[in-house]
Order: sequence, then structure tokens, then C-alpha cells
Amino acid sequence: MFNLGDFMSHSGKYLSWKIECDDLSPADLDCFAYLVSRFMPFNEVIGVPQGGIRLAKALEHLATPAAPFTLLVDDVFTTGASLLQARYALGRRGVVMDFVRGVVLFARRPPPEWITAVFTYNLWIP
Repeated sequence: MFNLGDFMSHSGKYLSWKIECDDLSPADLDCFAYLVSRFMPFNEVIGVPQGGIRLAKALEHLATPAAPFTLLVDDVFTTGASLLQARYALGRRGVVMDFVRGVVLFARRPPPEWITAVFTYNLWIP
């Protein structure tokens, strides 16, 4: 799941190590979905391609129609470019940004305040 080597992030950034969330089982994702649903009530969940799609599917059945937030999910936060792009797309759809929250399973560094990470790696190493 954690790999050393030469990798390129989705946004084109060089990485010397990688978190491979494709290794997570459906049971792992169900557990993460349970944890997320307990601290962040949401009415809609949108997975950021590619990494967030599996987590979004695990979360879909936990949506609460009366909840205030649209939830953007991804597996790993590196630069945040994918989540920002998805957030702007929601804004163009007319979704109020105050009601959009992001959740990631792992953050390679502390994310901005509108994004919550289940686990955060606080030492920034490219």
C-alpha cells in the first residue's frame, strides 16, 4: 500500500513515494465510509476520478437527504488540484461553496480547512 520509487502525481508532481489505495479492500472502504459518515453528515457524495470513485460508492447509501453538505471525496490529497477542480465545477452548477466539504482517506500534507483527512502525514517529503 505504501511504495517507494519514482511516481508522478495526478497533477504532474514528482513523488518519491506513493500511497496505493487500489490495495484497499471493499471492507476497508466500508469502514472508512462508516467513519466519514459519523463526523460529516452529507446529502450527496461525489467521487473525484479516479481515486475517489470507490470511496464515493461506499458512502452513497449513507447519505442523509436533510444533511447540509455535498461531499467531495478522494483517496489521497497531494496537491489538492483534483478536489479544487471538482469544487469549482460544483460552483458552476450553482452549488453554494459554504455547503461543499472535501474528505480524503490520506493526506500527504495538511489540507486546506474545507478538506478533512482521515489520516494526515505531517512531514512534507516530495
